[in-house]
Amino acid sequence: EGRWIVDGETIILDRDGLLRNGHHRLEAALAISKPLRTAIAIGVDPLAVLVMDGGLARNAGDALKFAGRELPYATVLAAAARAEIVYSKFPVAGQRTGALGSLVHIDNAEIIAFLDNHPDFAAGVVKTAANKTRLGPLGHVSTLGFLIGHLYQAQQATMADLFLDQVVKGDGLAASSPVLALRNKLLADRHSSKKLPEIHIVAFMLKAWNAFWMEKPMLVLRWQPDEPFPQILP
Repeated sequence: EGRWIVDGETIILDRDGLLRNGHHRLEAALAISKPLRTAIAIGVDPLAVLVMDGGLARNAGDALKFAGRELPYATVLAAAARAEIVYSKFPVAGQRTGALGSLVHIDNAEIIAFLDNHPDFAAGVVKTAANKTRLGPLGHVSTLGFLIGHLYQAQQATMADLFLDQVVKGDGLAASSPVLALRNKLLADRHSSKKLPEIHIVAFMLKAWNAFWMEKPMLVLRWQPDEPFPQILP
């Protein structure tokens, strides 16, 4: 009916003049062609959007978009970057088991800064995410993206692409192939009513990659939390 209540909510423009909050109210006002009385904040830091909406942090995928990062597969990128940050923060293999398997806090601003500063990592994740549909039966796209992104960053893109291609296609793999062992593990978990913790999936992927890198046969893929967490080779 065109009756607006002044509720203290603010239209927010960042220092670049981009609208950061108030989209829905402005669209409603345009739709009914009625003026809107509201407060306007101008010149806000673009990253402030990360904690808008009552102070609740937006998820990192949304944060990338709101921070002006027009990146494909933002949700997968953010999840993979978080895993890489945690992995790199805990250099001792034993520490990683707890860190990757727990709710270690990595804020959205740190994830955005990491992706800004590590384009090779982002390229590896995007390459993985581009196969999201074909990886559907296996799941865990962001976890695989973390591994491939890490390898891209380590200048191992050629081997990473070969590993990724075999994981995606699964064609012609020998019975002793570590990629086949990984695919079988992921498929079994996908169809199981009792899903494995994500920390196990990360460890399986890293162990399969390491065997692939060393050209070692692998018939069975195992990892237990009391084992040292795998170190990504080389």
